[in-house]
Order: sequence, then structure tokens, then C-alpha cells
Amino acid sequence: MGEDAKAHVASQNCTYRVGSSGRARLGLGGDTLSPLLESVLLFVFVLFVLIVGTSFSGLFISRPVSIIRSAVPAQTDIQSFIRRQYDGMTGQYTLFCEQMVVSKTHQFHGRFDQAVLHIKDLPILDMVVEYKFVKNNIPRTPREEDVFQAGLYALALMEMGASCRHTLLVVVYCRQDVARTCQRRERSRYCIDCRHGHVFSRRFRTEQILKILDRLDEVWFLGRSPRPSPERSKCNQCPYGSGGGCPHSYRG
Repeated sequence: MGEDAKAHVASQNCTYRVGSSGRARLGLGGDTLSPLLESVLLFVFVLFVLIVGTSFSGLFISRPVSIIRSAVPAQTDIQSFIRRQYDGMTGQYTLFCEQMVVSKTHQFHGRFDQAVLHIKDLPILDMVVEYKFVKNNIPRTPREEDVFQAGLYALALMEMGASCRHTLLVVVYCRQDVARTCQRRERSRYCIDCRHGHVFSRRFRTEQILKILDRLDEVWFLGRSPRPSPERSKCNQCPYGSGGGCPHSYRG
């Protein structure tokens, strides 16, 4: 390299170096970032990620609450609403409480706690809400069987004609003693809109619900014997397991 070329490179106020740790560092004016400054920048970055993540999580949980607050009580049954025999406004969230749904395809029926739908070209199921009142400890994460139960109701409503593309499965846990106190004092219309309720929300995935349902169908309709569960909690919640009437219940 000639002298002119060397002088041109040296005149540039930006250098590229590799430190002793092997990491490349970009320095301005020949200086690299000090270890203290690097630590501060790393701390700020991690703090930013945590704040953003918490904000998005809070938004995801608060969406069911905002939907419930803006929903109007249904003036008809959910089957008539889905069949478009309704007088409601397009786009208005409509709240249905404790109504029976039936799946003829998968041969089950049940009564959901709450469901919210609205009309936009077709009936859209916004969410299914399942309430669980526990005696003692609130679960830190939603129990899979509770999410599955809400998913079954969504599956039946989809079969009835509702669109479930963006449906949320919402499980709300509250202590029984707290719920009784709230009921006496009429603090809130619903536990989902109460500070004592613990709200968990998941997207409805049709394939996940069908996968579990297929395994259960093998037991219910195809004669396969149930497999023993290694989890004590599942047997404690099952009336056959806790009563000792199930030969597959947990022993230990």
C-alpha cells in the first residue's frame, strides 16, 4: 500500500478492532467502549426488553376484560344469534351466559360460563370464558384440563357456524371464600372484571383440541383402556380417582 493510501486510511475517524475476547468492536476516533459503559448499555437493553414484554403480556390479558366491559347482554339464545336470527347491531360485542352447546360431530355437549360474539359479515366468536373457584391456592398457570374444557365449547360453537379464527380461551380462577364475599357485596358483575380474579388467556387452536379429543375418543368409543396418570393432581380432581373407584388412579 502506498503512502497516500496509508494516509487516507489513517485520516478516517472510524476504526474497526477485535478485542482480546475475540469480539469485534467499532470505535469512533480510535476509542472503544469502556467496560462500564458496555455494562450500562446492556442493563438498559435488558430493562427495555422486560418492560416491552410485560406491556404486551398485560395487553393480552386486559383484552378479555375490555371486551366484557363493552359487551351487552344477549337478548336471544346463542343458536339463534349464530343463525343470524337477531336484532343486534353489527360489530357490537354480545355476551351470552350459561348456555348449552352441542357437538354432533364429536358427540359431546356442555354448558359454558360465558361467551362473547359479534357480527361482521358472519358471527365471530371473540372468546369463551370458564370460571373456576378453588378452595385454596390459585394456580400460577392455567390447568390444561380447564383450557381444554373452554376449547370444547369453542369447537362446538365453531361447528354451529361461528368463526373462531381469533377466538380466545379465557380461564378465570378465584378463591371460593373471596367469590362468596364479592357475591354478597355485589362488587363486580363478573369475576373476570375483579381484582381478585386471576385471568389466563390463550388462543384457540383447533388442531390442539382435536388432538386431545381423538385420544379421548379412543377410550370413550373405541374400547381402549385408559392409561394411568403419573400426576397425583389429576387423580385428586377426578371423582373416580379420589374415591378409589378407578383402577388406574395414582398410587403412592
